[in-house]
Amino acid sequence: MKRLPGLALAALLWATPSMALNQTHLDRLVATNSCPGCDLSDANLYMANLSGADLSGADLTGANLMGANLSGANLTGADLVNAKLYDRASGGADLSGANLTGADLRGVNLTSVNLTGANLTGADLRGTCTVNTTWTDGTNRTYGC
Repeated sequence: MKRLPGLALAALLWATPSMALNQTHLDRLVATNSCPGCDLSDANLYMANLSGADLSGADLTGANLMGANLSGANLTGADLVNAKLYDRASGGADLSGANLTGADLRGVNLTSVNLTGANLTGADLRGTCTVNTTWTDGTNRTYGC
């Protein structure tokens, strides 16, 4: 079952030049919207519809997720070091235990996102919308919007 519109699918299949990208894992994500534990480091997932995707424990180090729809996605324990998530809705996503060190989260909608235990060291959170967001310390706070 393909969940990605044609244009987003084309962008998804065009991966950034990298020796680290595992094409088999990328193909699995496209086909099933699920790829827990996969190596998607440096993948170009620009504008991809990953709503409800299971990417738990996935390696998304340096991935381009700008404009990707991560609403309701399971990213528990995912490695998002230096990932670009700039300017996108991620409402309801589970990022508990995720490593977001140095991630670009500018303008991201973090409404109802679970960040419990997430590492946000050096992450850029400017302009994020955080309504009913559960923070790394387990508290539920609202900022921005």
